[in-house]
Amino acid sequence: VSASQIEKYYLCRFQYFCRYGLGAKERKPAVFDALEYGSVMHYLLENMLRAFSGEALASMKKQELLAEIRRLLDSYVETNLGGWEEKSPRFRYLLARLADTAQMLLSHLGKELAQSDFVPADFELSIGKGKELEPLVLEIPGGGQISVEGKIDRVDVMEKPSGKYIRVVDYKTGSKDFKLSDVLYGLNMQMLLYLDTVWKNGKSRYGSVLPAGILYVPAARPSVSAQWGDSGEKLEKERDKKLRMNGLVLDDPEVITGMEKQAQGVFIPVALKNGGPAKLDSVANLAQLGALTKKMEKLVVDMACSLRQGDVDAEPAAGEYDACAYCPYGPVCGHEPEGRSRLVEKLDRNQVMAAVQEEAQEKEEAYEQTKLD
Repeated sequence: VSASQIEKYYLCRFQYFCRYGLGAKERKPAVFDALEYGSVMHYLLENMLRAFSGEALASMKKQELLAEIRRLLDSYVETNLGGWEEKSPRFRYLLARLADTAQMLLSHLGKELAQSDFVPADFELSIGKGKELEPLVLEIPGGGQISVEGKIDRVDVMEKPSGKYIRVVDYKTGSKDFKLSDVLYGLNMQMLLYLDTVWKNGKSRYGSVLPAGILYVPAARPSVSAQWGDSGEKLEKERDKKLRMNGLVLDDPEVITGMEKQAQGVFIPVALKNGGPAKLDSVANLAQLGALTKKMEKLVVDMACSLRQGDVDAEPAAGEYDACAYCPYGPVCGHEPEGRSRLVEKLDRNQVMAAVQEEAQEKEEAYEQTKLD
């Protein structure tokens, strides 16, 4: 399975069954929509960061950066969208606007990478049997295995005397934020599963590594509120706030300052105060990361066991999520608003960590008892 398939399963088992069991897909018109926007933006960010260092991007003038982006856009349109001939004025306008957005994002990314000790090591890294990185493989009770495959947008590495650290980066063209409490419900686990995979299976590619965290990079033009007379400097500051990455970072001052020299929370969701994180919302130590990975691995195995038993009942996520809101399978599902659902609550970081560590401890105690028996 892919990491995104796991999230779809825990969003709603019946939705998973329709999409991946039956292979039923809704018909979509051939237009330049959000999905195509995401593909083009990923293409631009990947190829620009392959070609230029953070320092080079940060020092580029706007028109110089735009010229490089337009060159890549021409190549993408010719290769994937049938060329520019007979393209409508609206299509050309949307691509021009996308180029402007990409220029702004790459300028910001350049500034972030120029001051960071983390260096991009891989782009679009494929995870799977016989691919660039071996997948996470888990044993299923009763026999068999389940492997988690996928593709990581970017892998960054930092080398220090204390060790080599690795972080996984994902470009988000939507507005989705990382909420740690989602992990308890099997949602939003993709990046943590990727980090777990690199941590466990990345030795042949990166050497011995320690997990530094996961970061979601906003990859869409932020909407900034302004008043008449606001200076350009003020607007840029507000825009940079909206472009700040979110995610989970290792609770280690060396790692935090490796990501952001001044550690003021300008680029990453963590700031240091008196030598430690000012807030604990977006940090976890190694033991806590270990407990989180055990929880996720259990959820993946539980999914495999449930599917093996043929359990694909409609029990959509509700509360913090509304699995039915944009589901295309409503006409064949028949789930009523008052029907059975699975409540997803938003818990704070301490509640989540306490829950996963307690579960990890119980599992360890059960294992020790089995050995004694």
